Amino acid sequence: MKKFWTVEELIFLRNEYPHKQNKELCILLNRSMDSITGKALLLGLKKSEEFMNSPLSGKIQKGKSLSDSTKFKPGDIPFNKGTKGIMKSNSGSFKKGIIPHNTKENGYLSIRYTKGRPYYWIRVDQGKFVLYHRKIWEDHFGEIPPFKNIRFKNNDSLDVRIENLELIDKRENMALNTIQNYPSEFHQVIKLLKKIKTKVEQNGSKK
Repeated sequence: MKKFWTVEELIFLRNEYPHKQNKELCILLNRSMDSITGKALLLGLKKSEEFMNSPLSGKIQKGKSLSDSTKFKPGDIPFNKGTKGIMKSNSGSFKKGIIPHNTKENGYLSIRYTKGRPYYWIRVDQGKFVLYHRKIWEDHFGEIPPFKNIRFKNNDSLDVRIENLELIDKRENMALNTIQNYPSEFHQVIKLLKKIKTKVEQNGSKK
């Protein structure tokens, strides 16, 4: 059964990945090596310089050499000698109807960027991904009405907690996005002017 990543696990991975071995993270998070390395790649995580220069990285340290047992010695015959040009049977090729072993399961999370901003996407069917924060909202409150948007209250597009999501009009969402282009001291004034304009329009429509 697919084990989904929780927000707490993602935060832990971000904090610990740079300076811990992946096999240790597998134990701490109770996940496979593929799960750890795959999620780190999607999040753009890298090992720290300090880690890479330490014995934990597994790299050959300065002044040390490989074990003699692993060195290629004079007179040794390469394992692939004489195989040049020989084609192996394609019995391992994918056939129609066979799903590759690395195909993602439903519930798999990935991060994609839209206009430079990261968003979580979740697989809901084969070849079909949807925005994760929209799915979370619909799981709680039902289908999102037309001309409505789901907005992040703290403006963090990776904070997909239901408490951080709100349903607003697309026009209002566009206006709020425009506000972000102005200095913070103008934000409250712009919001107030918008409320006044909306109130005036509402009163005018009643006459």
